Amino acid sequence: MDLYIYNEAIELIGVTDCYASLIWIRRYNSAGSFELYVPLTSEAAVLLMPRRYIYRSDTREAMYISGVTDTSGADGRHIRVTGYSLDKLLCKRCILSDSKDNFSILAGVKAILDAEPLGADIEYIGDEYDTMLREMPRAEMLSDWVRSGCRLADLSYKISLVPQSHKLRFELFKGRDLSDEVVFGDSWGNLNNMEYAYSEEGCSNVIICACNEPTGGVEYYSLPTYTLGDAQGLSRSEELIFVDPIVKTGYKYFDENGDPLDPPEKYQYVDNAATLTKMQEAAAAVRSEYTESYSADALGVGYRKGWDIGDIVTVRNEMRGTAYVKRIEEVREVFDTTGTSVIPTFGDTLKTIVDLIQKKRR
Repeated sequence: MDLYIYNEAIELIGVTDCYASLIWIRRYNSAGSFELYVPLTSEAAVLLMPRRYIYRSDTREAMYISGVTDTSGADGRHIRVTGYSLDKLLCKRCILSDSKDNFSILAGVKAILDAEPLGADIEYIGDEYDTMLREMPRAEMLSDWVRSGCRLADLSYKISLVPQSHKLRFELFKGRDLSDEVVFGDSWGNLNNMEYAYSEEGCSNVIICACNEPTGGVEYYSLPTYTLGDAQGLSRSEELIFVDPIVKTGYKYFDENGDPLDPPEKYQYVDNAATLTKMQEAAAAVRSEYTESYSADALGVGYRKGWDIGDIVTVRNEMRGTAYVKRIEEVREVFDTTGTSVIPTFGDTLKTIVDLIQKKRR
């Protein structure tokens, strides 16, 4: 597979197919990345430099080179070229606003990128998915701002390279619900080397709060209910807790016929707003956090056409006797001397120690 190298003006400066391995990672809700191991030659050293684009003509996808490291050792002289998908370029742009007005995702991105382009002209696709952001922070990285808005609308976005027009394209897209059409599992012959990982970080079991009925003649018209969390997944569970309502004392100034009462009569009633707050606090106190990641080698049949990142599919595990519906959050493509591997991850990936450190620094 040939890799085309473009400069920041999206001008072709070279082509290479001399590499030991390529790991190409695509993600739905965060930036993708790549690792390329290339024999160290004078041609490779000149061609593969930071701030350039690597373009795959077979998929019409590109990534941005951010670093080049000499990894020469006993097995020979190599360089490790790393970088990320083009949507991460938005991390270099910052939104400044003194108000919390609503902004259109597409219009906001267009205004900022037109004022400060990414080294090339921008074209925009996806007006039909244009949506509104609420309560935008005063200052935030553009990538976080767009990603937050996309989550509200259940969308994702990508920036792609268009060599023919020497442009970068900003595009909003939405994953498909294929849960009734696409099933992954060992017995379906489309998965092998399945791996399930579990951690107490990231997701939550569902907590259902119900309200006990008041006693002693307390007046109420309806009682609040509250649900917290998402029970989907292999470790799904539900917990039901009951909360006593908050009862307050009020005064009746008129009788059933509307005639005034003198003196007013006391009565007790359920304060729904205060009770709901109590239920939310109770649910948060017993909330059980977990993250699960389920990945496997997948046969390439249907990849990118029948199913792709962002799509919601069904995953069955005959040994566990489970079946669940989750989004394909990540696909790792590996190209090396042994062949090609496609490794999808169903559901959020587990946080690494680096992720946790970065989270604490923010």
